[in-house]
Formats: sequence, C-alpha cells, structure tokens
Amino acid sequence: MEVVVIGGVAGGVAFATRLRRVDERANITVIEKNSSTSFANCALPYNIGGVVNRNDLIVASPEFLKKRYDLDIKTECEAVSINRDSRTVQVRNSEGEFAIPYDRLVISTGSIPVEPAYAKGVDGVFTLRTLSDIDAIEKYISSRQVSRALIIGGSFIGLEAAENLKKRGIDTTLVEAGSQVMPALDPEMASYLHETLIENGVRLKLDSKLFSISRNDDGTICAVLNNYEKLTMDLVIVAIGVTPNSQLARDCGLELTPDGHIITDDNMMTSDSCIFALGDVASVNFRLTGQRKSLPLAGPISKQVRAAVGYIIGQEKPFPGVLATWALHIFGMEAAGCGLTDTDIKKQELNDLCSVWLHNLNHASFIPGAEIVHLKLTFDMVTGRLMGAQAVGKAGAVKAVEIISTLIGTSSCVYDLVEREQAYAPPVSSARDVTGMAGSVAENVIDGLEKIARYDELTQEKFKNAFIL
Repeated sequence: MEVVVIGGVAGGVAFATRLRRVDERANITVIEKNSSTSFANCALPYNIGGVVNRNDLIVASPEFLKKRYDLDIKTECEAVSINRDSRTVQVRNSEGEFAIPYDRLVISTGSIPVEPAYAKGVDGVFTLRTLSDIDAIEKYISSRQVSRALIIGGSFIGLEAAENLKKRGIDTTLVEAGSQVMPALDPEMASYLHETLIENGVRLKLDSKLFSISRNDDGTICAVLNNYEKLTMDLVIVAIGVTPNSQLARDCGLELTPDGHIITDDNMMTSDSCIFALGDVASVNFRLTGQRKSLPLAGPISKQVRAAVGYIIGQEKPFPGVLATWALHIFGMEAAGCGLTDTDIKKQELNDLCSVWLHNLNHASFIPGAEIVHLKLTFDMVTGRLMGAQAVGKAGAVKAVEIISTLIGTSSCVYDLVEREQAYAPPVSSARDVTGMAGSVAENVIDGLEKIARYDELTQEKFKNAFIL
C-alpha cells in the first residue's frame, strides 16, 4: 500500500509513525515544504522569552524518522496539486517537479496566519507560526535595539507572545479589535485576564483596530489605530488568527465548509474515499450541537490520527468530534474552557441553558498558598446535562475544566458532578472542590432552591426595580 502524507508537524508525522507501528509493509511518504518535519509550534512564543531553546522545539528530525520508522521523508518539497483520477501528488523541489502515486492520501497542511495587507512587506513586522518565524524574529531583535513591541491580536499566540516579550524586558502593547482578549472566554471571565495583563505591565488596547503600519525615517515602526492614535514601535507581531491551508483540497474538488476547512467524517475521510484530512485544515463534528467546527489545537489531533489509521487498516476507531477544550497560561494565570460559550448559546437560541459562577479556593484554606479558582458552569435547566465550563485562576483552573470536560464527553449531568468522588488532601484540594460546589449550586437552581441573576441582566428590564446590595 502506497500512503502519502502532505504536511508534517503534529498531524502528518503522528499519522505516519502510528501507521508504521501497526503496518510494517506500507510504503509511507511524508511531503514537507519546510526543512523541519516535526516541531512544537504551540511552544514557539516561549522561545522568544528564552523559556525553551530552539533545538528543544524540534520533536523529531527527518533523519530520526527515516531511521526509526522507515519513512520516506521529503523535506523542502511542496505538493502543488492532487490528481484524484490518477491518484498522484505533483511535487516541486529545487530540482524540478515529479509525481508520487498513492493508494491513500492524508492532507495535514495545517493553517496559515492571517496577514492583513497593511502588514505585508514591512520590515520588522512578523507572524509567528514556524521555526523560520522565530529565527527571523530573533535575528531582528539581536541585530538592533528593540525596546518596544506591538502585538496585534489577543488570542493564544498574541497573549503568549506578549508574556514572553515582557520576560525579555521589552515594553509591550497589545491591540485587540474586539472588546476582550481570548474570544473563547465569555466577557466576564476574560476580565480576569485583562487584570493580569495590566498588572504585569502590558499596555492593553481593546476595541482598537490597526489602520496602517509604516516605517519611520529613523527605522522605527509607526502603527496607526482606527481612532488615529499613533504608536511608535521597534517590532510588531501579527497574531489575529489563522485560515485553513486548504488550497490543494479546493483545487482537486474536495468538499469544503464555507470558511475553507475540509469536511471529514468520523474516520477523518474526506468526500474522496481515498483521501483523509487531519488537524487545523479539517472540519469535524462539534459534539454538543452536531455542527461543523474547526479546532486548531494539538489536543484532538492524536485522536484523529487513531481514527484515520484505524480505518485504513480495517480496525475502525471513529473520532466522535470535539468539545472545544482548551487551556492557556500567562503570567502565572491559568485559563481554560470547554463546551458552549454564551456566543454559541445565543447563536443556537438554546434558551434552556443556564450558568452559575463560583469563586472557590483550589485547596483547603488553612494550608498556605491557596488560590481562588473562578469557575463558570453551564448546564441544561430541563435535563441537567452539563454543557460547558470556563475557569480562570493561578492554580486549579485547568484541572477543573478537564474534570467537567470529561463528564460532558460522557453526556453526564449536574447530579453526576455532585456525586463525583474526588481525591482529597488539604494541600492539593478541598473536601468539596470547586467542581463539586458548582454542581451543588447548579442542582439548587434546577430544584428551585436558589435563584440567580446574571451580571449582564442587572441593567435590563428584568431587574428594573431590584434593590442591589
């Protein structure tokens, strides 16, 4: 069997090595247009701050993959087209073009950073997606005096880059077009991140769009915002999101979502039964709504790999989809979430859903070092089914969300959260941790023992005559 994988990093290399472990006879070719086949792109910002060495970011070299897994690794080769009729991939390298035949083809081409027109071709303006990007940033910082940096975008990469530039002693400003950072959080939960950024010296400019970027005569960079405020910077990192790298799939006629992700089934098969897609470029099932969703995070990829490999070798292990579980760590603060957000709820008009908020310590109060975990739990008022969670805190937030995510994945309800038997010792937890308390409060709400008012309802007609203490 001839198996061709387009793209390395997390999805492509994980697929190739998994397939080799279960099939010693398959001929497996990996096509990667960069010189590195597998690196930890989620950790790139930490190289800027000196937390991680560049070489430590390389997970598996081409030489290692060839020797250990007998893979045909073709680096610095670009797949330029897919011919579904002849089952071949046309590949280009420095010596010319050639075709590679396949019986099964895997597209793991990832995503491309969004780079607006105003940022293209300006010296000192970078995206942050590959090893080449951090090499270019490091070379730029080392070759001149960089004391002021501008981050455009307040999601994962933007926030992590801001933290690591500050660690490097660089004065940092973060501009976000929306009213909050981290759009995966609801506004009231994102406010804790706003406080953290400001407390750690990051200048935060919300509801601010970049209008233009240009070089000044003295070599500095002039960034103009939509309110005509001018910012003088030495370095700019654009981190306003990504788009799926799906042009190959589009050109060969595979079925895509309106935003360009490759549609896959629960075996990661595309609309062509011989072609599979993994990772950022793929659209998968969102388990709570049944709608299509892309989740450009490393977590689900290993499960997608097992599904695709299982199908190819005749041992199906379907991928059920995602719960949109994620985590973030900046300036000592954890944030995490899973399931539905308020935006999802409003869009789907899920009127039976309700939320409760808790602010509990991550372990027993009489043990020094206890930290508050701010937790939001979302559930169905009729069935009690758990539908989402968000948490922020210096310790315990990620753990809380992982517990709830696990229960959501098994269609558990509020009562299961109350009855969950936890591990307890005063230095690491409480007799009733924040997730158990959240389940108890939610149960009280369902049973009519407790009424709640949302923070954003207090100015509405519903509470017009309320006395707020």
